[in-house]
Amino acid sequence: ATSSVSATRGTDDLPPETCKGRVMRHLGWEPDGGMMDKINFWVALPFRPFFILTMATTGWDPLVNVLLPIGMCVFIPYGYPFGNLYEDFELGNSTSISVIFLWGLGGFLTMQTIRLATQHPGEYVAAMAFYWATFLTALLWVALLANEVVAAMQALGSMVGLPPMAMGITLLAWGNCVDNVFATVGLAKAGEFGVAITGIYAAPMFNVLFGNGSILLMLTVLKGGQTPFIMPPVAAVLLICLEIILVLTLTSTKANGWKMGRRMGWMLAASYPAVLFLGFAVQAWS
Repeated sequence: ATSSVSATRGTDDLPPETCKGRVMRHLGWEPDGGMMDKINFWVALPFRPFFILTMATTGWDPLVNVLLPIGMCVFIPYGYPFGNLYEDFELGNSTSISVIFLWGLGGFLTMQTIRLATQHPGEYVAAMAFYWATFLTALLWVALLANEVVAAMQALGSMVGLPPMAMGITLLAWGNCVDNVFATVGLAKAGEFGVAITGIYAAPMFNVLFGNGSILLMLTVLKGGQTPFIMPPVAAVLLICLEIILVLTLTSTKANGWKMGRRMGWMLAASYPAVLFLGFAVQAWS
């Protein structure tokens, strides 16, 4: 979600906001942003009107905020990570009941927002509820866009004739991680270096432990205790190399007073193609 200059835009030291400025603020335009910020704005512009009605900002808008609950509840079935619920929507089935319930919940929350906004004009009502709901819808947006990137990578791999294993450890891996890369860059640009470094290691840990673990658990329940997954040699090589590199990173960082410098960056960057080459070699020999 984009941020705004104040909680209510009602401070006396700010000039009145024009209609154009209000629209551009909600679209995420940063007047003082750099070249990459401008490029990101125009690339994502087709999606940004939908962002307005599904993700709250840190500033209260008497029109947008009252529409956000219904917008979020309409979007959640579409962004459902296990499949678009609208594709299976038929009156009377369980999917339609869930979707209609969310619509009704959105309408109810919109009416409650209008009531609270009327009682407390100019204040950001239920701010934490908006922020937590935005956290959910932001995750759904990231998942939707990441799925499209992965699908594009799959199409590219098929066009150039990459084997499935090679495509899995290159194009599909890159597509799955592109959202983490942009999030880390954004945090670093904002000066949140500690959070950025933490996120770099927390994201793959979440994928490997929770993501992989929950998927395997669901498959074993559905398939009577077994799954069709078999770890190929290349995956074993990648896992072993990752563990070794993590231990070396921890040891080197501790010896350097917990500072990560240029030498560490070069080592990690060079390790990636080396590990890929080793994985390809082992896969070819096996």
